[in-house]
Order: sequence, then structure tokens, then C-alpha cells
Amino acid sequence: MEKFLQESNNNNLNNEDVVNRILADGTDEELEALRLFHDLKKEQVELYRHFAKLRKEAHLDSNKVVKKRKSDNPIATEEELSMGAYVESIEPQVLQTVLNLRKKGYPTYESGFHRSNKQVISFEKECLDGFNLPNDFIRELKDRGATINIKPDSIDLIINKPLDLSEIKKIWEKIEELIPDLKKQAPPCKLRASDIFRRKQSEL
Repeated sequence: MEKFLQESNNNNLNNEDVVNRILADGTDEELEALRLFHDLKKEQVELYRHFAKLRKEAHLDSNKVVKKRKSDNPIATEEELSMGAYVESIEPQVLQTVLNLRKKGYPTYESGFHRSNKQVISFEKECLDGFNLPNDFIRELKDRGATINIKPDSIDLIINKPLDLSEIKKIWEKIEELIPDLKKQAPPCKLRASDIFRRKQSEL
């Protein structure tokens, strides 16, 4: 263990991809090294591992349906051209929330699992400056093991219980219901990846 930890300290355990890999598929030795390196409690590691496995499951499923979509029906809809991605590429627990927010005028550009036990939906503009969720909903979230941080350009959801994807999906959908409608469609996403997606679509 000591040798493994020393080797890991040198190059790996601050790397997000490596951490996610260890949490989702790591050996007991790797998990313990990660715990010691980041000074985590065993309960924290178990919670982070739960979400890393959920994230892996969501991404594997998404990759399969995107591959099938490209084969069976590669032409993107107007909504997908605006997002710069197939809807199938969005993680399932945030998919409907992202689509609804864009219909309300919010220019989303990233969504879903973030780090450890955190989920996020981010915007290209500061759309939520001055917006606050009702206190009773914040208390409801706390009872369900979650806290939320509303920033002008993002929504951070921190989940402190091992909820499944369907439970997380319900929370996101409730959050979306409470966010005001800007009465306009979101503008096309400006990310380079979105521009590349639209260019490839124009070549089909």
C-alpha cells in the first residue's frame, strides 16, 4: 500500500479522469489510496463511488444510443442544431430539464455529473442573477439529502445521499419548474464542439 500510494501521489490522484476511474472500477487498494490522499472518510468514498458508477452507467448507455442514432437517423433536429449535439448525448437525469430550460430561453452548455457528488447545469450567459429558489423547496431538498447553489451562470446540485438516476431526475425537473420563463428560445450554443457538430450536419 505504501509503495502504491507513493507512486500514485506522484502523478495520478489529483487527475479527475483517474479519480473517476478508481471510484467506478478501482480495487480496494486503489480506493484506500485515494481516500488517504484526499483525507476522506470511508462514507464519503462510498458515496462518491456510488455516483461514479452511476455516471459510468449513464455515459455507457448514452454512447450506445448516440451510436444507434448516428446509424439510423443522423439528421439533427432544429433543437439539436441549436444545442450543437444530439439529445441522446445528454445524460438522462438532466435531459428533459435541459430541453425545457432551452425552450425557456436559457443557453445551456454543460449538464449532468460534475465532480464527486455534484451535478451542474451551466449557461453561456448570466441568466439567473438575483434569482432565488423558495425556502420551502430548499428545505425539501435538504430532507432528500441535497443542497443547491444558484449562481448567475450555473446551478450546482450537491447530493449527500446515494440517490438513483430517477430520483435525481425528479429533483432537476422540479428545479426547472421553479425557474422563470424568459419567453424566448435559447440562442445556438457557441462551444467549439457545437460548431463542429453543426458543420458536420451541413455536410450530410
